Amino acid sequence: MTLRLAPLMGAAIAGVGTALPHEVDEAVAPLGADDAWRAVFGDGWREELAARGWNAEHVERRYGVAVRHAWPRGAGTAATSGSRGALTTPAERATALALRAARAALGDAEQDGARLDGVVVGTATATRVSASTAAALATALDSDAATLDVRAGGASGLAAWVQGAQWIAGGARAVLVVALDVVPEFLRDDDVVHRMLFSCGAAAFVLRATDDDARGLESSVIGREPASGRAFTIATSLAVAPAAPLCFEGPDADYARSLDDAWARAVDEFTGLDPAPDRFAPYAVTRDQVRRAADRAGMPADDALTHLRDHGCLGNASALFQVAHGLRSGAWRRGDRVAAVAVGGGICRHSLVWRV
Repeated sequence: MTLRLAPLMGAAIAGVGTALPHEVDEAVAPLGADDAWRAVFGDGWREELAARGWNAEHVERRYGVAVRHAWPRGAGTAATSGSRGALTTPAERATALALRAARAALGDAEQDGARLDGVVVGTATATRVSASTAAALATALDSDAATLDVRAGGASGLAAWVQGAQWIAGGARAVLVVALDVVPEFLRDDDVVHRMLFSCGAAAFVLRATDDDARGLESSVIGREPASGRAFTIATSLAVAPAAPLCFEGPDADYARSLDDAWARAVDEFTGLDPAPDRFAPYAVTRDQVRRAADRAGMPADDALTHLRDHGCLGNASALFQVAHGLRSGAWRRGDRVAAVAVGGGICRHSLVWRV
């Protein structure tokens, strides 16, 4: 099944914001290779790497990630940016990231949070099973806006972005969209590769209604693909209290092949577009994955590869973070057409083109 939505023009990205752990917690720092290996293996990390035939640059050489952003394992740390108390739980950390990104976007847009019409949050790592992250965020912003949580695995951020555009098309004047993931909070201690690849982070947009019909969502394609094997997901039932902390388990070979097929279908939605999009913002996990997707779509990979190198995989926040960084830096300009793509467990896929 593939759903192709009609264009939703007349929506502008009026402001952007991002957040990483060291920006909300004074005790956290970005982790280069040496510090990251020490966090994974302890003081004997060099000997452990030697036993595996690796060196400190193994992950950067093989996967393209040089720096990652996550909280250390163990005791809570000291919150900054106006938060009260230590950020000791995944929920507190996720909330701090979402709030900082949201406030940055509101400030960039010169938008009063109390005058928002909607708040939409997309996440694949919801830290509250039965409570709304978007509602909690709106409360923290002193906003009585309508709220919605979007859950679509790794495609949650793009789905939230499209939902925000739909609300604008339906009459809303200003909608805050936030993509948030804290995957490292749910990784096992012995999940070495994923701990070296994934980061915690958030990105936010303020979407605002505009009379300029040249700006907004040009296309959005949502599809579902069959999958076999074990997914990359938290492998337990929430209906019963688990004996161990909730943690991701990696996909098996069958599921990895299903993901590759879904990625190919998602990226193929961009082939033949005339003119071709100017920018490419994929859910970026590894260098090879980004290059394959960019080559298949015939689009440049440089921005996504730089993002991956400097930030690691930010989960479903990855694509929105890239867009926010490009706009904030001035490298991406009004009129640019951005192709964003993500695949989520299930398997769902999402491809969109947005004219800035």
